[in-house]
Parts: sequence; C-alpha cells; structure tokens
Amino acid sequence: MDIIPFPDRTLNGSSMAQMAEDHSKALHSLEKALSDMASAAPHPRDYIRREDYPAVQAEYQAQLNAVRDLIEFHRLKAMHCFNQAR
Repeated sequence: MDIIPFPDRTLNGSSMAQMAEDHSKALHSLEKALSDMASAAPHPRDYIRREDYPAVQAEYQAQLNAVRDLIEFHRLKAMHCFNQAR
C-alpha cells in the first residue's frame, strides 16, 4: 500500500475526534464485509470445468486482499486521528 499523507490537526480543520470515529466506523464495516466475503468464497464443486477454479480462487483472494488493505488503511488513519485528537 502506498503511503499517503494523513490529515494534521488545525484550528479551522475537521474535528480529529470525528474523523477518528468516521474511520473506525468504516473499519468495522469493512471487517464485516470481509467476514461476509469469506462466507461467500467460491467452492470447486460449483465449477463444472475444474480448470477454471484456480483462476477464480486467485481472483477472489485478490479481492479479499484488497479489502484487507482498506481495513489496514482505515485502522492506521483512525489511530492517527485519535492520537491527533488528544
């Protein structure tokens, strides 16, 4: 994941506490989505042509990894905002 700048605490900026709460909500929603996605994972019995399954499984794993990256981003940003709110 590329590093992008996180917001700084400023007098005229958004509330860090609110941003931390917003990112925490996003984090929890993504964790729920990841759990739901894991439950919906493809199964080889659902593919008549078995040779298709490895590609399907690889793509699904890539999608799960993308959600994991988003979870990590929102976790780091929430922690940053919580620390800035102090």
